[in-house]
Amino acid sequence: MPATIDKNLQKHLDQLQKELREPAELFAKNGIHNTIVFFGSARIKPQDSTQSEMDRLHRDFKGVMMKDQEEWDELDRASHAHYMSRFYEAAESLSGKLAHWSRTHFSTRDQHFITTGGGPGIMEAANKGASQAGEPTIGINIRIPTEQHPNPYITPGLSLHFETFPMRKFWLMYFARALVIFPGGIGTLDEFFEIYTLMKTRKATRYIPIVLFGSEYWKELINFETLVRFNTLDRSSLDFFRYCDEVDEAFSFITDEIMRDRERSGS
Repeated sequence: MPATIDKNLQKHLDQLQKELREPAELFAKNGIHNTIVFFGSARIKPQDSTQSEMDRLHRDFKGVMMKDQEEWDELDRASHAHYMSRFYEAAESLSGKLAHWSRTHFSTRDQHFITTGGGPGIMEAANKGASQAGEPTIGINIRIPTEQHPNPYITPGLSLHFETFPMRKFWLMYFARALVIFPGGIGTLDEFFEIYTLMKTRKATRYIPIVLFGSEYWKELINFETLVRFNTLDRSSLDFFRYCDEVDEAFSFITDEIMRDRERSGS
């Protein structure tokens, strides 16, 4: 008697197959072979939004002699949000510069498309920068209950929607020629470490330059030196990524590495 696959498992297998085949057809149809992928928090807002909130709170605080803890906490959260908003502006600027560089340095076939997870925050900023530079930009979204909804700067026809994380990660990675990772939460960490592991174990088919943008955030969040000190990570493994704090620095590193890789591969 032939073995039969559980119906629920078959349903998942069918979904995975669909999410492997349909994006492949879309990318082929649009001539997409290279991407520069931006990761980062969906919660980071543009500076004009956070500045408006700070202005409101400062107005509310004027003339109030006594303030309760809840009011101080609200001001503290708003201050942190305003501080983090600089990364929205940086992602927008860097994305725009990279999109313009791609257009001026490559043929249509070899263009490097700015790609994100398709949601708000840093993802929105990167799609916005490329869109305002007049270039197509991709969003690879995932259906989850909160935070993740397509931003308005994704090029029509290049917004993908996934039900499964494995296939979404596959397509975020497959055409990637560089990764720019801005401050983010668990999702950003998951994406970074998965790609970092592929690079470290040589399971990635080619070298992919990785930028960790915002050294203060990343060095406080992950102390790689501790891993090296306790011999759970080789120091050479730190060469797989680079900290950057300025848009021009990240731009130069990414573009130099992409061009160097093309020279090595003879493309």
